[in-house]
Amino acid sequence: NGAAICLLDANLAPETMEWIGDNVTSPLFGVTVSTIKANHFLAILNKMSVLKPNAIEAGKLSGIDIHDSASAEDGAAWLMDKGVKTVYISLGVEGILCASRTSGAEEMVHVPPYPTTIATANGAGDTGMAAITWSYFDDPNRPIREVGRIAQAASSIALECTRAVPDIDVQKIRKKMSAPLMVA
Repeated sequence: NGAAICLLDANLAPETMEWIGDNVTSPLFGVTVSTIKANHFLAILNKMSVLKPNAIEAGKLSGIDIHDSASAEDGAAWLMDKGVKTVYISLGVEGILCASRTSGAEEMVHVPPYPTTIATANGAGDTGMAAITWSYFDDPNRPIREVGRIAQAASSIALECTRAVPDIDVQKIRKKMSAPLMVA
């Protein structure tokens, strides 16, 4: 409970997730992992500070067919209606939808991807979530658009790497962020 952030992934059993939701007071961040395991978050959506599903996983949770930015906004709104404060929905080559609802104010922004030469897609979503978590740890008041840019830069670096774990650090993320984003 003294941690700045408690990061969960859906590999945890639903009972474990519920216990954490009921007993942990640190901000809860979550990554859904897969369409089969995403529903492990259902019982604690109202306890989540940040959730990062991909489009298919967000669709599985919300029951909404997410196939573009507009339907991603519908899925994010559904998740926020259930109590998630901030949602980042990975949309693959379409970028990331960043959505937040705090104190009654709602914000949704779409951040396109950076130009990327894809070597492998393995780990790109996890790297993006790691960057989101680091971003909040570094500056909890960072605007969601900037967090989305950081996540997109980190994911791009992971996509370009042929190793299982990308060699990534803050300087590499900042360098990637100096490139222009792709235009939709």
